[in-house]
Amino acid sequence: MIHSEGTVTASDGINLYTQTWLPEKEIIGRVLIVHGMGEHSGRYPHVAKILTAAGFRVDSSDLRGHGKSAGARGHSPSYQQLQDDIRLMLDQDNTTPVFLYGHSMGGNLVLNYGLQQPPLRGIVATGPLLCLTDPPGGATMLIVKVSSVIKPDLTINSGLDASGLTHDEKVNQAYRDDPLVHPKISVNHFKGIHQAGLDALAHAAEFKTPLLLIHGEKDPICDPESSKVFFTACSSEDKTLKIWPDLFHEVHNEPEQVEVISLIRDWLLERC
Repeated sequence: MIHSEGTVTASDGINLYTQTWLPEKEIIGRVLIVHGMGEHSGRYPHVAKILTAAGFRVDSSDLRGHGKSAGARGHSPSYQQLQDDIRLMLDQDNTTPVFLYGHSMGGNLVLNYGLQQPPLRGIVATGPLLCLTDPPGGATMLIVKVSSVIKPDLTINSGLDASGLTHDEKVNQAYRDDPLVHPKISVNHFKGIHQAGLDALAHAAEFKTPLLLIHGEKDPICDPESSKVFFTACSSEDKTLKIWPDLFHEVHNEPEQVEVISLIRDWLLERC
């Protein structure tokens, strides 16, 4: 595959770092990967390798406040700004058909994008953050609500335990050692993501885009039951749910990763 890097400027002037992986043959479609909270696009080349081998152009950006992109770490001025950033990335190339693929917080973002925007050819969500497996209590949410008004960019620790990412401890340790990974999240960003997860569940019946929804059965970070609820309620006539037995949060980084990514590839190919 052919790799390139670049930047795009968001509507509010923030520079976003981008990566593109091109196949060494005719392009049959385009996949935009949206990563999770605290991580970055540089953790997805192995996913791009399998997808480009099938003929897909793969794009990704580091979300604002993440990786090599500008912005306060873990902060976004609004949830809508993140949605606007996704639209900006989609507008960078006119290759069709176009698919969105989001993991964790990225899964939250792409599902809500599918609810708000014109239909895409398909959406893939893995371990989407619709509800946390261990949700915050009422007192914590009250503090977040008040703080988001007084000081929306106040940063707190996400509390993510890397041991729950995969059964592959080498991947977990690489995550801990990665200088571009951070545990920060602003109260405004947390509030926006949390509410968007609830909104997606409440409006799932309005979701009509072809959907592949994958979740690890033993995910200790994002609740797999919420994925089941969204899937059951969504109105798409073309929808597939795969609850992967015993897998943790990052299904694409588990020892079974080739099987997981190949399932995604095959689903995409069937819709080109």
